[in-house]
Amino acid sequence: MDKPAKEVNRFLQPGKERLVKTSALTPVNSGLKLLVNVCAQNGNYDQPFDKELAKKWSKVREDYRRAYVSNTNFKMGALIDTAVSSEIWTINMVVRDKDGELNEKGLELAVKNLAKLAKAEQASLHFAVEVFTATPGLKELVMSEAVANGTNLYVYSVEKP
Repeated sequence: MDKPAKEVNRFLQPGKERLVKTSALTPVNSGLKLLVNVCAQNGNYDQPFDKELAKKWSKVREDYRRAYVSNTNFKMGALIDTAVSSEIWTINMVVRDKDGELNEKGLELAVKNLAKLAKAEQASLHFAVEVFTATPGLKELVMSEAVANGTNLYVYSVEKP
């Protein structure tokens, strides 16, 4: 008597996507906010958004480096979370290999884990637009795995003068 997935989920309210014209470092919305970043397995935390995160919250880079050095939960598709306040957690998704190349399976696994975490914690997802730009296929996965299942997505874009 298994019902098709569409019948089971017909009462599920999908999440919403919102474009916010401000920095991702000041996420909007109430409740828990997951500020998401993509990282490589090489231990370097030197991408432009990495630097912005580390400048505001040095603990984010420290937790990433600690996971890299100890090799604890540092496999492809892993999520390295850091609570920077009671309502903001940064999530570093390990989706690039040691050469900095995007790993498709790692990306899929990380987004599935991210969607599960967001649903379990009743959190919203927050991405800087440059993270989507630098990671092909990420936005589509987030839309299908998280937003379709009720998680709200906020995309931040800062106007450059």
